[in-house]
Amino acid sequence: MKYFLALCCMVLGGCATLDWGEFDGERTRMAEPGVYDVIVVASDDMKYFDGRRRLRLKPGLHELRLVSSKPETRFTLGSVTLPLDVKPCIRYSFVAKHNQRTKVDDWKLISAGETVLAGCEPASSK
Repeated sequence: MKYFLALCCMVLGGCATLDWGEFDGERTRMAEPGVYDVIVVASDDMKYFDGRRRLRLKPGLHELRLVSSKPETRFTLGSVTLPLDVKPCIRYSFVAKHNQRTKVDDWKLISAGETVLAGCEPASSK
């Protein structure tokens, strides 16, 4: 019984705060023209080839290499480097905004806001 109570305390205690933040490159509004998801191709020294749009990160400064999910841009040199200071329990949302239909590399990284992850209480509010 003691072990069960100890396990419950550890599980419930873990729900209150997380030791990671999250990069989110998925757009929320599909109807907005010229806006696409953002794909993470590298984080610090780690490269990704799986088309991931979300990435969990430990707190601290990270350097992300990002590309737009617009089909014509995935294999061009149109990447953007984002220095991101990650705080625990925070989701950082970004989208790719293309300015012109003719130039696929002409896009900007736009912040879509920061939100607290579900089931998490940031350390600063304790």
